[in-house]
Amino acid sequence: MNPRLQLLQRRMERQNPEQPQAPEGHGLGAAIEKLIADEVERRVGEAVERSPKVDRLMQGLNKPKPVSDYRQLDPVPKPVAPAKNRDIKFFRDGAGQVQWAQIGDVKLQVQRDGAGVVIGMQEVTESPILPAPPIPYMDAARAYHDGESR
Repeated sequence: MNPRLQLLQRRMERQNPEQPQAPEGHGLGAAIEKLIADEVERRVGEAVERSPKVDRLMQGLNKPKPVSDYRQLDPVPKPVAPAKNRDIKFFRDGAGQVQWAQIGDVKLQVQRDGAGVVIGMQEVTESPILPAPPIPYMDAARAYHDGESR
């Protein structure tokens, strides 16, 4: 055995010292303990003799029905699909601080306290840009007349 294994063996022996056997007592206390141990052994033995009947009965009740065809088997559960990676884009200002982030179609605006420390992010709901209203114009203003001033 090499020295490393011997050192390891000594360490293990120090960690798990054997407990010394308690000396057998004499007198009334030892006799009472012996009577209690004998009674416990007797009762446990009786319970073990009676329990096989109950165990067999319980096993018979919980026993599944035998399968004779593969179609009687439960279908194999499908594994759960792993979570998809999310693409997060951070947008910074000229000083390099994050001002807002975008996760898919959701925009989040950074909230800061007085010291400039980020304390949270709030979802920004942007309404779609509405089309411009039609501008009334005169047909004469649209017509191009060569050589005429406006």
